[in-house]
Amino acid sequence: MILKECAVCKGVSFSYVCSSCREILNEEIYLSKIKLSDYFSVFYSSHYIGLMECIIRSYKFDCNKGLAKIFVNLLGDFIQKEQIDISSTLFIPVPSSKKGIKERGFNQVEYILEKAKLPYISLVLLNKNHKNIVQKTLKREDKFKVSLGKFLINKKQEIGINSDIKKIIIIDDVCTTGATLFSIYSLLKEYLERRNLNNVEIMCYVIAKSGNLV
Repeated sequence: MILKECAVCKGVSFSYVCSSCREILNEEIYLSKIKLSDYFSVFYSSHYIGLMECIIRSYKFDCNKGLAKIFVNLLGDFIQKEQIDISSTLFIPVPSSKKGIKERGFNQVEYILEKAKLPYISLVLLNKNHKNIVQKTLKREDKFKVSLGKFLINKKQEIGINSDIKKIIIIDDVCTTGATLFSIYSLLKEYLERRNLNNVEIMCYVIAKSGNLV
C-alpha cells in the first residue's frame, strides 16, 4: 500500500485523510436543512469550517481528487436519508467559470457526481453578459436580486429533461449566501413551467455551508 500525506494534518497516512483527522471530521458531519424563504431551502452535510474547510480546499485547489470519496459518501447519505429515487432524479451542478476550471484542472462538482455514478447534465451556464457586482456590502435580499440573470439554460442539454424526471437537485460544494443557488432555482422553476413540467420538485444540496448562511 502506498503511503500518502494527510490533506489536513500533513502527516503520513494510508489514505488521503488519516484516521485521527477522520474521527474529528465525523464529529463535524450532520445532514441539516436551512430554510431561506417560504419555498426555498438548502440541505448541507457540514459547516465550512475546521477540517471540512481544509478538505474542501485541498480537493479544489490542490487537485487532491482522492478526497472526492468523502464527498461521494456524504452525497450518498443525503440521498438515502431523504429517500430520493435516483431513477427519476437529475442532478444539476452549479457551473464553474472557465477560468476556475482551467486553474484547478477539473470541475470539482461534476467530478463528485461522476465518481458517485449519478445522472447529471450541465443544464445551467454562466451568463457572460451579466454585470458582476461586488456583493460583500449588500443585504441578503439585495444579493439575491443581483444574482438573478447570472445564469442561462444550456440549450444543448435540454434533451436531458423529460416527463420521466420527477426531481431535480441543484448541487454545489460550498454555499456562502444562497444567492447563487436561488438564482439557479428561479431559472429552473421558470424553465420547467414553460415546458409544462410543473410537477418536478427542485431541491438544493451542498457539501458545506458557510457561516454567512444563517
